[in-house]
Amino acid sequence: MNERGNLSMIEELLTVNIIRRKILEYIPSFYDISNLAKASRYIDYLIYNDTITRDMLEYPDKQNIVITNKDGVFENKKRQKLRNIIFVEDDKFFWRIDSARHFYGETFIKRSLITINIQNEVQKCRRKDRILFIKKLVEEMRLNCHIRKDSSTLNLTGNFFSNGYILFHILYYMKHANVTSIQIPIHCFIATFRKYNELKSNIFKGFPKLNKLIFYNNSTINDYQDILKNKNIIKGVLRSFSRKKNPTLIIQCKENSCRILDYILTILHFGNKYNIKIKCDGQFLFPLFRRNSNENCSFLRCVHFPMGEITHYFYYELTNATEFFDIMLNLKCYRNLEELELKFMYSNIKESIEQFCESKSFNSPFVHCKYLKKIKFDFSEYYSEDNFDRFSKDLEYLASLMPTTIEKIELSNAKNLSTETIQIMDKYMPNIKLLIMNNGSYKDCDCLSAFQNLQAIISNKNHAIILPRSLKLLAIKNENSQKDLNSTHIQEELVKIFSEIFKKCLHSSKEQFIFFDDIKYWDMYKCVIQRYFY
Repeated sequence: MNERGNLSMIEELLTVNIIRRKILEYIPSFYDISNLAKASRYIDYLIYNDTITRDMLEYPDKQNIVITNKDGVFENKKRQKLRNIIFVEDDKFFWRIDSARHFYGETFIKRSLITINIQNEVQKCRRKDRILFIKKLVEEMRLNCHIRKDSSTLNLTGNFFSNGYILFHILYYMKHANVTSIQIPIHCFIATFRKYNELKSNIFKGFPKLNKLIFYNNSTINDYQDILKNKNIIKGVLRSFSRKKNPTLIIQCKENSCRILDYILTILHFGNKYNIKIKCDGQFLFPLFRRNSNENCSFLRCVHFPMGEITHYFYYELTNATEFFDIMLNLKCYRNLEELELKFMYSNIKESIEQFCESKSFNSPFVHCKYLKKIKFDFSEYYSEDNFDRFSKDLEYLASLMPTTIEKIELSNAKNLSTETIQIMDKYMPNIKLLIMNNGSYKDCDCLSAFQNLQAIISNKNHAIILPRSLKLLAIKNENSQKDLNSTHIQEELVKIFSEIFKKCLHSSKEQFIFFDDIKYWDMYKCVIQRYFY
């Protein structure tokens, strides 16, 4: 029988309600049910109208690998034989993996992130055992176990002493079908040049979907000169990465001194040479340029260091209007900014900025940010003494500064939101599709209906609100502080109401709930949940 005939038989079986529901009972995860729905439009139609509930399990995918000597003697300077080296397994990791494998329901890996922490206590290995040692280490990583097959990000870290270079040798032998992003600590470039001998030319060949590389500094490096001595190694790694489709390199550092500039300029040079898009986190660069800026020579506009071109993310804690005004002036140059996060530690934002601008010409800088998609306003340190009118005016003013490109907005401690405020937000940001609420509250229970294009809400509290008709995904953490019988009853009633609105529901033992209807879009919904819910 041909494939179409087999599908017709399955469709005929699934048409019978009792048979279809019985079959669905034996499919544990929404991931598998989604694949079934994608088989045909008719099957999708049948499942769309079914009410399906599953448990969910969320866990961090962190694995520690300890490499040590059998005799436990670490001060031995001799090169170790492979048979004298042992790889200590991480019992907690295998317990988590085993629990996820046998879980009946949907499993979520936090941030879709695999973190492998390598503690290498063996400083030297016999040269002839080197390849076998690397292959053994890759085998111990269990990168392709079934639970990890859909993860998208790989973070390699550890205590390497002076042998972080080994990561580049390891990558050549690693494989994963769905990893799109790899995070590598920059101290992997610190070793002496000869340590990189025999480094393969295509170290990322095992990652067919890779398009993002992240160089991060997880500790303060006092001297970037050690890295700059290995410019040819940086060049080789980036040349290998340039073979990927639409490659993007992101630089993340905690350092904000001038010592980092030569390092970033080196990355920019090779990135331009190999057509790699370079991005930088602006929060560690901005204080540096702010200290050194002057009107005659602005670092922000310097063609040799195009900070405004490479900054894609910016975070700042604002304590007064002067800081805010200064940042807005400089953000005019951040034309490729994609994500903005501001924490306000003072109130009267609108009034103070307007007073500050009386003697200065001022236009919103964000109209130049054509790629700005996500913003976060954190009001957890906002001192308003419960003056909700003042807060509403401040939030409305901030919304008026934003470009129409905003699709995701996250609000922390946004209190007493009204229909009028949401209408103003929607006026200036009409393309908002995702709203993330942390410790917020509402004045009007139907205020969110003022968002014309809102498709998803993620909230850490379960509020009695009227959901917009456009909504397709609702995720609730239910972290309400009150735990009395009355509040518990209210929460149960709200969950019951939401369960009647949506046909599909996931819930956890931590009182977390996810509601939606269209199972064929579960892959997309799951990506949103993994990125913003956990």
